[in-house]
Amino acid sequence: MVGGNGDQELRSEGGRPDAANASRDIAISFLRLANLDSEIVDRLSRYEASLWRQLVQTLFALQTLKRR
Repeated sequence: MVGGNGDQELRSEGGRPDAANASRDIAISFLRLANLDSEIVDRLSRYEASLWRQLVQTLFALQTLKRR
């Protein structure tokens, strides 16, 4: 099946994307990014850490409001 972006999406019998192919595609994309520029991976790591901090702060705020 051809998607809107022109990439071919392999599907299993149940009509779902094949998990092995999806994992392989993610790994290949990550390796391409890593080979392009190491600063990209560093930047993504910083963004991820920032998002985790925001998540923890949000959960803490929700727990505080729940106790009221």
